[in-house]
Amino acid sequence: MSQHNFSWSAGQILHDRYQFQQQLGHNGDRQVWLSTDLKAQPPQSVVVKLLPFYAQMQWDEFKLFERETVVLKSLNHPRVPRYQDSFTIDATPGISWFALVETFIPGRSLAQSLQQGTYLTALQIRNIAIQVLTILIGLHERNPPLLHRDIKPSNLIVGSDRQVYLIDFGSVQSQPTSGATMTVVGTSGYAPPEQFFGRAVPESDLYALGATLIHLLTGTAPADLPQKELQIQFREQVSVPDALAEWIEKLTAPDVDDRFHTAREALATLKAIDLNLTARSLPKPADSRIQLHKTAQSLQIIMPEIGLSNQQIAAFLLKFGLLVGVYWLIWEWWSPDRMSLPVATPQDITSFVQFIRILAMIPWGMTLYTLIKRLKQQWQPNWIVFQKDRSQFRLNWRLLGWCWQRQVGGMKQMQEVNISVQVLKQRTWCGRRSHPNMVLIQAGDRRHTFGVGSTEAECNWLVHEIKHWLRPDR
Repeated sequence: MSQHNFSWSAGQILHDRYQFQQQLGHNGDRQVWLSTDLKAQPPQSVVVKLLPFYAQMQWDEFKLFERETVVLKSLNHPRVPRYQDSFTIDATPGISWFALVETFIPGRSLAQSLQQGTYLTALQIRNIAIQVLTILIGLHERNPPLLHRDIKPSNLIVGSDRQVYLIDFGSVQSQPTSGATMTVVGTSGYAPPEQFFGRAVPESDLYALGATLIHLLTGTAPADLPQKELQIQFREQVSVPDALAEWIEKLTAPDVDDRFHTAREALATLKAIDLNLTARSLPKPADSRIQLHKTAQSLQIIMPEIGLSNQQIAAFLLKFGLLVGVYWLIWEWWSPDRMSLPVATPQDITSFVQFIRILAMIPWGMTLYTLIKRLKQQWQPNWIVFQKDRSQFRLNWRLLGWCWQRQVGGMKQMQEVNISVQVLKQRTWCGRRSHPNMVLIQAGDRRHTFGVGSTEAECNWLVHEIKHWLRPDR
């Protein structure tokens, strides 16, 4: 603590046992350190939480820290940190430090995944929700119930075993309250309205879970999304089955009575949602020229051939012909030998004629530029192939029977893939922005796009078809 001229640093050994390695967090006076338990055989990583006790500190801080220690002592859940040790240290005159030691869970938080731009599929979101709800059932059905009160991406860890863990019980509450008598805690955007009035109930944790899922789906913090009558508006930002979106909306209902009342009820409803059936039920849009060929081992998507339609070609030729005619007339009739201006010199007349000719070339050049821009925009993957036997997918740029460019991705990376309708912003001549749809495939840290300019219905159809084909049970 800087105000007390004291701070901890890496390498220090606490209680003759715990050596600090790296500071993981700092919230006000509270510090969190990744440490090594030197007395364990073999030495193992632990998390040490520290809170200073001094005359000017907020008493609520101490109560929350003490409550977290008591709760972790009583908990024996495989998906939450385990209590290891607790003690007090007099590091400097007038200040005592309370220390809580708990097991370290190796892995990556969902907040870190969001920072790295990782996109999650509806199936992955469903899997995360199922695991968190299972944890909440174990907490809420205790006697008395335990409320976490701070569920958010940074407090959910995907461990090295690919299981989800709930950490940081610094805001835990050992029983629900009917009145506003408890300490106000929570994170803006994730905490429900009633929690900011000092009232927390099991439905409050369900709301925080729903807000977390919205953040994972949209990539935008819930506090930054629009609201309508306090309900977070996220549907236009994502492409997920309606049944899943409605389930999340029920979790995040502003009124407690409109939410699921227990984690067990929410889990049963979620498990009843058949995401795969939803994917199969989407028909191919009428008049779509996209071709799709599926077998058990391969999926081929053939986009319409690169090039302009007959109507676009005819319109371009008509414009081009008219402009050539106009330019020929200007070139023929606006010539120096036809100009007779008594007050102008021959050099002036020649300069004026050249100016008129250059001016006449502007619309012709703009038309040619538009044609080139259209052709460039349509230069995109038009043959997309997924192959299970080779465990890869390819995006090919084909023209006149030749493959001019290719992108290849591994099927093993499809664990992290998200396919959704996106928006590509392009500025037009008028200063307005066009918003053509496209399909985005996120494989690891790399993005692949195709179908730019397709209709929204076509993109949604392709998204559902690809997700259905990628199902592990196929």
